[in-house]
Amino acid sequence: MIRMMMTTTCALALVGCPSAAGPDAGPADAGRHDAGQDDAGQDDAGQVSYSEPLTLTASDGTTLAARIHRPANPDGRGVVLVHQFNADQTQWAPWVDDLRDRGFTVLTFDLRGHGDSDPYTGTNFLQDPAGAPLDVHAAVQALAADDAVTAPGIALMGASVGANLAVASRLLGWTTHVVALSPRRVRVEDLAAQAFATTSGVFYASGELEPGEQAADCQAMYDDTTDPRGLYIAAGSTAHGVQLLIDDPAFATAAIDWLDAPAL
Repeated sequence: MIRMMMTTTCALALVGCPSAAGPDAGPADAGRHDAGQDDAGQDDAGQVSYSEPLTLTASDGTTLAARIHRPANPDGRGVVLVHQFNADQTQWAPWVDDLRDRGFTVLTFDLRGHGDSDPYTGTNFLQDPAGAPLDVHAAVQALAADDAVTAPGIALMGASVGANLAVASRLLGWTTHVVALSPRRVRVEDLAAQAFATTSGVFYASGELEPGEQAADCQAMYDDTTDPRGLYIAAGSTAHGVQLLIDDPAFATAAIDWLDAPAL
């Protein structure tokens, strides 16, 4: 496999972007699909890919609804996908097969207070280090313990609050390399319960005109990140979270290429 070293800014004009929403949350329904299906596919050699339900338990006892998406030909690597605020794990349906085709075992799940997971009982979901970060840690640990995942380290892609959690997971040493779609630095620090520190292995992405100044935050965090690192700013766009992948298939491929890099 090729080790991808993205250290320059890609600025592409996008069309069909959604209207601006809240600076932290972003649009809730981008990429939403029907949940609950046990999809199955077959490759040319007759090997079958499929998805199955999984229940996770966070360290505080919160129960999380999850699905594990198994490739026809697993190569030992695992990736966790973390959805946006007010969405659920079905948001990632358009990209699960692309990841499975590359040999990844993929885990999606509903954050607490979302989808079929237990309710969130705190007071500020977007800033609470004792909330959603525990969910991400449970997901990463569950995938790392799966028999099909033998490669060292777990990759992760997150959108909006999921992007903040993705970067936090790198600061906390839970993941090896991540894609962060529309993160905010202050929220990363809130969720990690620490100041932003030099890290590596993060591909930051944002729409240039997101109202929460995510583009400026992506640039600032990129500047404080060492190689390998990536930065994508969609010129003239308010696209937020997974809408960046929807609007620009070339960027979606680049994001998956980043996850396809070897453990760092």
